[in-house]
Amino acid sequence: MRTRTLLLLATMSTLVTIVGAGVAVGGATVDAVSVSGPDHEPSSVTRAAQVLRVWDHARAVAWARGDAASLRDLYTPGSRTGAHDVTELRRWRGRGLWVEGLRQQVAELRVVLREPRRLVVLVTDRTVDAIAVAAQRRTALPTSAWRTHRVRLLRRHGRWVVDRVVAQPAR
Repeated sequence: MRTRTLLLLATMSTLVTIVGAGVAVGGATVDAVSVSGPDHEPSSVTRAAQVLRVWDHARAVAWARGDAASLRDLYTPGSRTGAHDVTELRRWRGRGLWVEGLRQQVAELRVVLREPRRLVVLVTDRTVDAIAVAAQRRTALPTSAWRTHRVRLLRRHGRWVVDRVVAQPAR
């Protein structure tokens, strides 16, 4: 009973941190309307959603492997959001736990700024399908509440990295 309680507390603590940081991952789906222009170029929302999907997938892989170095590389140097994410991953791994199946379900995505080397989005999402894994146990994590975050990504060395995530007040 004690092990199960500790696992649940650790799981909830990290899940709240992950969602609070706005850096939950994997297979995002966007329910926002995105329209391509007459030249069939993808819209800003479609391009931003793809950037987030790729980034989220890489983050999910790092968490599933317990790979702090790969996780750190998904953020700009000095990013407080990145430092917090890496610290949480190390805390989980220190307890013999890791997280598989992290996936973000996106309800709304708005592009605030789109430049060649900078992207700022407002995203309303929640974490779904995550599983806490220990040596002999797999525990499904609860689906998180819907939250809105302002996410700033920068293009560095040919790939997008997260610079900053700020939780937005509830509407």
